[in-house]
Amino acid sequence: MRYKDQMGFSLVEVLLAIVLLGILSSLCYPIARNVIEKSKEQLAICFAESVNAAKSSFWMRNTFAEEEYAQQTTNEGRYNLIKEYLSNNNIPLAHALPEGFDLIMNGGIRERVNIVNKKGENVY
Repeated sequence: MRYKDQMGFSLVEVLLAIVLLGILSSLCYPIARNVIEKSKEQLAICFAESVNAAKSSFWMRNTFAEEEYAQQTTNEGRYNLIKEYLSNNNIPLAHALPEGFDLIMNGGIRERVNIVNKKGENVY
């Protein structure tokens, strides 16, 4: 029962609003998480394409590119060779990819790099 001079919401109205917000948030959370994961995957793929372009530039501009690249045995060493051809060349390889993704730079300079996610699936 309401009186003329009383203002505000009843307990039932407040509880109903809280329940509705809970239902909406439980529906939206998986969708938002999926969108975030897909955007991280796309970021990793874009980085891999940039690395492939940098490898091509390194190969075209250096006479002994294949030998220099083959001498490097780690991803970090190969990345350091081509890093100057990337637009963000001051970022180390460990920080260049989103968390949960690994870049695999194969032994040949003309081979495409691979991106592997935390489940071990080849993304690119």
